[in-house]
Amino acid sequence: MAVTGTSLEGMATTLELVAERAATLPARASPGRSVGAPDMVAGATILHAFELPALDEALLTEPRILIAAAGTGPGWRRAGLRYSLDAGASWIAIGGTALPATLGTTVGAVPAGPVALIDQRNEIIVDLAHEDMSLGDAGAGALDLGANLALIGDELIQFAAATQIAPRRWLLRGLWRGRRGTGAVAHTPGERFVLIEQDAVAAVSVAASVGRTLRVAADAVADSAEAEVLLTGASILPPSPVRIEAVSQVDGSALVRWRRRGRSGWRWRDGAETPLGEEREQYRVTIAPATLPTRTMTVEVAAALVSAAERAAGPVSISVAQIGTNGISPAAIFSF
Repeated sequence: MAVTGTSLEGMATTLELVAERAATLPARASPGRSVGAPDMVAGATILHAFELPALDEALLTEPRILIAAAGTGPGWRRAGLRYSLDAGASWIAIGGTALPATLGTTVGAVPAGPVALIDQRNEIIVDLAHEDMSLGDAGAGALDLGANLALIGDELIQFAAATQIAPRRWLLRGLWRGRRGTGAVAHTPGERFVLIEQDAVAAVSVAASVGRTLRVAADAVADSAEAEVLLTGASILPPSPVRIEAVSQVDGSALVRWRRRGRSGWRWRDGAETPLGEEREQYRVTIAPATLPTRTMTVEVAAALVSAAERAAGPVSISVAQIGTNGISPAAIFSF
């Protein structure tokens, strides 16, 4: 603005202004350049669906499955998901996959391993889906916080060291076996390997009962893939009890004791008893002597008494299952 005149009246100054327009500079536009996206092959879609104890330790009330997907090429990005409870007769859309997962298959057999100590004896070799996938090491502190958690077959493991020994092949050492209530079982060549990362798995709650089979489909740009998952209740039921033992009593009977596990508190932060995670503590115990009738009872403590007569009738088989809020755990079997 430019001032063209002034006046003073009643202790107020008045200015007369005229708007000025700045000269416009000549506009010079750049034509720019074309930057294309990398031309990477997506490959075939690989899809895995499985049920696990809640990774966030939430106490779920209905089954929740996890879905991991990727492609055999680095260009694979995402796929639409749907599932069917009637063997494919009808489908329900459930959104899309998460980020491409790091996955592959095992190479060679893997023996069963210990769950109480780090498995330093066994090693696991895996072939990842393509060369751009990689694995890394993790220290004890990171492992305690859940790093390098992976699913092999139906067993959750963690690994401390990952060494690349070929373009897609990795050797895993320092194994923590049977994590989160899964079994440290033997594995055959070609079983699935999925690195469990929060942003690479899609979690889907399913209004279906334990024992149902879901068919899951992933529809990518160039193809589709399907997988089936049996709802075992691993996400909503307590794990089976462990460490069953029988202690002989002076009258010839035996006191059978066990340790319960829970659906939460896997890190055992305070070193105290595992959180119950259920409305109440109850167990279904079945005592099966060799030559006497089978006896089933419900107890509210982690112990049951086998009578002297039942012991005298030959070897006794004990089945113990925890009764949870949403159903009964798998049974633990013990004989003596």
